[in-house]
Amino acid sequence: MNFENISKPKREYTTEFKQKAVELSYARGNAAEVCRELGLNRSVSVLGRWRMGAKNTERTVFDRRAT
Repeated sequence: MNFENISKPKREYTTEFKQKAVELSYARGNAAEVCRELGLNRSVSVLGRWRMGAKNTERTVFDRRAT
């Protein structure tokens, strides 16, 4: 059996969770550490996208489905 093509379902994060994660990452200055603590499996790429969105237009990125 080939398990490479089996993917886990996407986790969805609330707007509040995303905002708090972004705030925490800026307060600590270490996004990778925050990702590990919060269990973000795609780590820095997800949090980085949220951080960029928070800088540009806060609501648009946070209101999307969790990616």
